[in-house]
Amino acid sequence: IRHRATFSGIYELPFGRGRTLASSVGPVVNQVISGWQLNLIVGLQSGFPFTPELGFNQSNDGNTAAPDRPNWAPGRSPADTYLHRQMRWYDPTAFTLPIAGTYGNVVRILVPLVVTDEQLEEGLDVLEAGLAVVSEQKQFALTHA
Repeated sequence: IRHRATFSGIYELPFGRGRTLASSVGPVVNQVISGWQLNLIVGLQSGFPFTPELGFNQSNDGNTAAPDRPNWAPGRSPADTYLHRQMRWYDPTAFTLPIAGTYGNVVRILVPLVVTDEQLEEGLDVLEAGLAVVSEQKQFALTHA
């Protein structure tokens, strides 16, 4: 990937005591509505994303507006799917048909970015830590397996 930019932002919602909106609520309501945030992460990159799709309704759900997607072939991932050759940009043998009546496991808009399992786990740990801060403030638990 030649160009990549990531932007993030946090906006604390103005609800609860000492805030612009609902500043005169009782303590119970204040505990529920205050301290919430909107968080945004945007990633932009150059490259050629694509969505592998089946030309027929393998899932048999009758939805022709959203084509079905294939499964990853065993042992295959985006890391070895992109060949970047003029006559064959990606390797079609990286995909298989899902079992009839099921959906494929390839995501929409498959970007040419490879994330290792360690990087994914690190990202999930960061997300879990952020959720832990919110759960401490809101008195409920959120975890990932």
